[in-house]
Amino acid sequence: MDSIGFGIVGVGVIASFHARAIAEISGANLAACFDVAPERSRKFAEEFGGNPRESLADLLTDPAVNAVIICTPSGLHLEPALAAAAAGKHLVIEKPLEITTERCDQIINAARENHVRLAGIFPSRFSDGALLIRKALDDGRFGRLTVLDASVKWHRSEEYYAQAGWRGTWKLDGGGAL
Repeated sequence: MDSIGFGIVGVGVIASFHARAIAEISGANLAACFDVAPERSRKFAEEFGGNPRESLADLLTDPAVNAVIICTPSGLHLEPALAAAAAGKHLVIEKPLEITTERCDQIINAARENHVRLAGIFPSRFSDGALLIRKALDDGRFGRLTVLDASVKWHRSEEYYAQAGWRGTWKLDGGGAL
């Protein structure tokens, strides 16, 4: 395989970050995109490349698509993830993976059963704080950990929630990150 072709499902705000990242990676290309609003798919493809698809099935049957990046609202990750795994497409899924542990387990099991790779987005894993904690753990500064409880508070402005009506809702966001 000379290049990995990515398909993006859901072309809202976060999808543009993925499209720009794909453009920066040698050996990767944006092959296709799909959104439930066809006009958004067309505009996205005009800006970032790839073929706008009329349906999820069209994207998943595209031989140029090797991996699918799911950028739909959090509570809408399950269906495209299961379909992509069944189609033999590797998965990159925006955070959180899904809004319940049961739905996360379904995605994980589908990836295993279909022998596809599954990656979740962890945007802070290389932040200064995360790296500092990783080093402290590696250096044994905390001893042998048997239990850990962490509480992280993130501020989100009203503008963040207004950007997409599903954010912060129980139905599509689970009330927050899982």
